[in-house]
Amino acid sequence: MAKSKNHTTHNQSRKWHRNGIKKPRSQRYESLKGVDPKFLRNMRFAKKHNKKGLKKMRANNANMLISKETEMAVPRCAFCGETFLGVTLVLGFAHLCLTLACFQVTKCICYLNSKRKARSRAPCTSLFICKVQ
Repeated sequence: MAKSKNHTTHNQSRKWHRNGIKKPRSQRYESLKGVDPKFLRNMRFAKKHNKKGLKKMRANNANMLISKETEMAVPRCAFCGETFLGVTLVLGFAHLCLTLACFQVTKCICYLNSKRKARSRAPCTSLFICKVQ
């Protein structure tokens, strides 16, 4: 009697495509396995005593922190996320956007009025208008 078939690719293609056939993830650094140990030792020392690179890295990090702080300081609309101009109006408690870019203007105003009633009867004096980009 003939031997039965042990392996087949029946249904395998469907199984592979269920989660999608993905590209292999790219590696950031190539492996240093099998590289000359003398070279590796030298490279380690070079990295350790690289003062110029360290200075550059520290300066870069400082610049990044400064830019993040300035980004956070810019006021934005609570609803559409647009940046504000420095214009103030007599109205509102919250940061409200009054541009055509923000489709939630009516919702914003309703939200604002409800907040005003909830907090106090006194009129509020500050509101920012945001810039259309």
